[in-house]
Amino acid sequence: MGHNESSRGRKLVYLVIALIAAGISLLPVIWLVFTSFKDHDEIFASTPTLVPHHFTAIQYINLFVKDDYAQYIWNSIVISAITTAVVLLLGILSAFGYSKFFSFKGKNTMFLFVLISRMLPPIAIVVPLYVLFAAFGLLNTRLGLIFINSAIALPLAIWMLTTFFDDIPKSLIDAARIDGCNSFGILWYVIIPLSKSAIASTVTITFLTAWNLFLIPLIFGKSDSTQLLPVAISKLAYGEYGTAWGGLAALSVAMIVPVALIGLFGQRYLASGLTAGAEKG
Repeated sequence: MGHNESSRGRKLVYLVIALIAAGISLLPVIWLVFTSFKDHDEIFASTPTLVPHHFTAIQYINLFVKDDYAQYIWNSIVISAITTAVVLLLGILSAFGYSKFFSFKGKNTMFLFVLISRMLPPIAIVVPLYVLFAAFGLLNTRLGLIFINSAIALPLAIWMLTTFFDDIPKSLIDAARIDGCNSFGILWYVIIPLSKSAIASTVTITFLTAWNLFLIPLIFGKSDSTQLLPVAISKLAYGEYGTAWGGLAALSVAMIVPVALIGLFGQRYLASGLTAGAEKG
């Protein structure tokens, strides 16, 4: 009896600690959301309040209707989605080639190079990329941003998918070959159906990587047709006439919503995908 009470007591302590930690983590986000629904006077009131006295959508109206910041949201969605599709296609094909089902000269060296390229900070390649993109007319274009974003996100996608593919029993591949499947048939009918969690986690991480990039869009996407949300947020934070706190809060909420939805619906796949390959039999 005493042991059960002690166990329940520990669980209660852990629960309280978890709730406190969650509250501390979520408080800035909650404050941000409520601030986006305040008017100018309440935002700058001498006595700050968490919950608005009068909810108003004026910040969103000013931002997305009058100032046309909706264009930057659309830019982010389009570029992040296409980047994710490109990385997923190239990542699956590359990971299949680097998996245990194929053997060729220099395979390990090439795979090591893929991992090393992931460790390279984007700022280290900005200057040569800028010169190269200027020569090919890719500056301030969506195609240019998709190229760079894909190059940044692809190494991690290859590593994650290769690790998962290596966990698939080779006997299944051998059975498919006996049934007459070629390499693409094996990939389509065997590998991909068995790798849904890894693919889902790769999609999630790739989209969030492209969605949150700041340095690359700042340098390579300065036009209205290519400017992304992180850059737009920085413009509001360091504007010519000071910080537009209401608009900054509203735009930040707009940036958080897709991330929150992806995290909410993809957390199960994300967890299973990231732990793939952790245990090998």
